[in-house]
Amino acid sequence: MGPGRGLHTRDATSAVLSQRGLRELRRPSAPDGRYALGWDNPEPYSGPRQITHPGSSFTSTVTMVLLPDSGYGIALMSNSRMPLEADVEAIMEDLIALTQDTPGTGALLPLAFIADLTALAAALSIATGGAVKAR
Repeated sequence: MGPGRGLHTRDATSAVLSQRGLRELRRPSAPDGRYALGWDNPEPYSGPRQITHPGSSFTSTVTMVLLPDSGYGIALMSNSRMPLEADVEAIMEDLIALTQDTPGTGALLPLAFIADLTALAAALSIATGGAVKAR
Protein backbone atom coordinates (compact mmCIF):
# COMPACT_ATOMS: atom_id res chain seq x y z
CA MET A 1 0.00 0.00 0.00
CA GLY A 2 1.44 3.33 -0.95
CA PRO A 3 0.36 6.95 -0.93
CA GLY A 4 -1.78 8.16 -3.80
CA ARG A 5 -1.14 10.94 -6.22
CA GLY A 6 -4.75 12.03 -6.55
CA LEU A 7 -6.67 15.24 -6.43
CA HIS A 8 -7.50 15.14 -2.74
CA THR A 9 -4.42 13.37 -1.43
CA ARG A 10 -1.73 15.40 -3.17
CA ASP A 11 -3.49 18.66 -4.00
CA ALA A 12 -3.24 17.84 -7.71
CA THR A 13 -5.25 19.67 -10.34
CA SER A 14 -7.69 18.17 -12.79
CA ALA A 15 -9.74 19.23 -15.78
CA VAL A 16 -12.70 19.60 -13.40
CA LEU A 17 -11.17 21.26 -10.34
CA SER A 18 -8.31 23.77 -10.21
CA GLN A 19 -6.00 24.38 -7.25
CA ARG A 20 -8.14 27.40 -6.38
CA GLY A 21 -11.31 25.29 -6.55
CA LEU A 22 -9.74 22.63 -4.33
CA ARG A 23 -8.78 25.26 -1.74
CA GLU A 24 -12.35 26.62 -1.85
CA LEU A 25 -13.77 23.12 -1.41
CA ARG A 26 -11.79 22.77 1.82
CA ARG A 27 -12.11 26.36 3.10
CA PRO A 28 -13.95 26.24 6.43
CA SER A 29 -17.11 28.30 6.43
CA ALA A 30 -18.86 27.26 9.63
CA PRO A 31 -18.57 29.34 12.80
CA ASP A 32 -16.31 26.70 14.40
CA GLY A 33 -13.83 27.12 11.54
CA ARG A 34 -13.69 23.43 10.67
CA TYR A 35 -16.56 22.49 8.31
CA ALA A 36 -16.12 23.15 4.58
CA LEU A 37 -18.59 22.10 1.86
CA GLY A 38 -19.04 18.57 3.18
CA TRP A 39 -15.50 18.15 4.46
CA ASP A 40 -14.54 18.37 8.10
CA ASN A 41 -11.11 19.73 9.00
CA PRO A 42 -10.68 18.49 12.56
CA GLU A 43 -7.75 19.32 14.75
CA PRO A 44 -6.30 15.88 15.48
CA TYR A 45 -5.37 15.21 19.09
CA SER A 46 -2.23 13.60 17.78
CA GLY A 47 -1.13 12.40 14.43
CA PRO A 48 -1.35 13.81 10.93
CA ARG A 49 -3.53 16.60 9.52
CA GLN A 50 -6.84 15.15 8.32
CA ILE A 51 -9.71 16.07 6.05
CA THR A 52 -12.72 13.86 6.80
CA HIS A 53 -16.29 13.12 5.86
CA PRO A 54 -18.15 10.76 8.21
CA GLY A 55 -21.72 9.59 7.95
CA SER A 56 -24.04 7.06 9.52
CA SER A 57 -27.55 5.76 9.54
CA PHE A 58 -29.32 3.19 11.69
CA THR A 59 -27.69 0.31 9.78
CA SER A 60 -24.36 1.55 8.50
CA THR A 61 -21.41 3.78 9.23
CA VAL A 62 -18.93 5.24 6.75
CA THR A 63 -15.88 7.43 7.20
CA MET A 64 -13.52 8.85 4.59
CA VAL A 65 -10.23 10.32 5.77
CA LEU A 66 -7.73 12.13 3.58
CA LEU A 67 -4.20 12.62 4.86
CA PRO A 68 -2.89 15.33 2.52
CA ASP A 69 0.57 15.55 4.05
CA SER A 70 1.34 11.89 3.33
CA GLY A 71 -0.87 11.36 0.29
CA TYR A 72 -3.00 8.61 1.80
CA GLY A 73 -6.76 8.39 1.63
CA ILE A 74 -8.85 5.79 3.49
CA ALA A 75 -12.52 4.92 3.14
CA LEU A 76 -14.04 2.65 5.79
CA MET A 77 -17.56 1.31 5.41
CA SER A 78 -19.28 -0.83 8.02
CA ASN A 79 -22.65 -2.48 8.46
CA SER A 80 -22.69 -1.40 12.07
CA ARG A 81 -25.45 0.27 13.96
CA MET A 82 -25.43 3.98 14.70
CA PRO A 83 -24.68 3.79 18.45
CA LEU A 84 -21.52 1.79 17.74
CA GLU A 85 -19.68 4.45 15.73
CA ALA A 86 -16.87 4.44 18.29
CA ASP A 87 -15.84 0.97 17.09
CA VAL A 88 -15.53 2.22 13.50
CA GLU A 89 -13.57 5.26 14.71
CA ALA A 90 -11.15 2.97 16.59
CA ILE A 91 -10.57 0.90 13.44
CA MET A 92 -9.96 4.10 11.44
CA GLU A 93 -7.44 5.31 14.03
CA ASP A 94 -5.51 2.05 13.61
CA LEU A 95 -5.61 2.35 9.80
CA ILE A 96 -4.26 5.90 10.03
CA ALA A 97 -1.52 4.64 12.36
CA LEU A 98 -0.54 2.09 9.70
CA THR A 99 0.00 4.89 7.17
CA GLN A 100 2.27 6.66 9.65
CA ASP A 101 4.30 3.56 10.61
CA THR A 102 3.24 4.08 14.21
CA PRO A 103 1.71 1.55 16.61
CA GLY A 104 -2.07 1.33 16.57
CA THR A 105 -4.27 1.37 19.62
CA GLY A 106 -4.00 -2.38 20.03
CA ALA A 107 -7.69 -2.47 20.90
CA LEU A 108 -9.37 -5.81 21.22
CA LEU A 109 -12.22 -6.80 18.93
CA PRO A 110 -14.89 -4.13 19.08
CA LEU A 111 -17.65 -4.89 21.56
CA ALA A 112 -20.23 -4.50 18.80
CA PHE A 113 -18.57 -7.21 16.74
CA ILE A 114 -18.59 -9.61 19.68
CA ALA A 115 -22.25 -8.78 20.38
CA ASP A 116 -23.15 -9.39 16.72
CA LEU A 117 -21.37 -12.76 16.72
CA THR A 118 -23.20 -13.75 19.92
CA ALA A 119 -26.56 -12.78 18.42
CA LEU A 120 -25.75 -14.72 15.24
CA ALA A 121 -24.81 -17.82 17.24
CA ALA A 122 -28.06 -17.58 19.22
CA ALA A 123 -30.14 -17.18 16.04
CA LEU A 124 -28.44 -20.18 14.41
CA SER A 125 -28.99 -22.26 17.53
CA ILE A 126 -32.70 -21.40 17.62
CA ALA A 127 -33.09 -22.10 13.88
CA THR A 128 -31.28 -25.43 14.20
CA GLY A 129 -33.42 -26.42 17.19
CA GLY A 130 -36.56 -25.52 15.29
CA ALA A 131 -35.48 -27.53 12.25
CA VAL A 132 -34.68 -30.58 14.41
CA LYS A 133 -38.09 -30.40 16.13
CA ALA A 134 -39.87 -29.98 12.78
CA ARG A 135 -38.26 -33.18 11.46
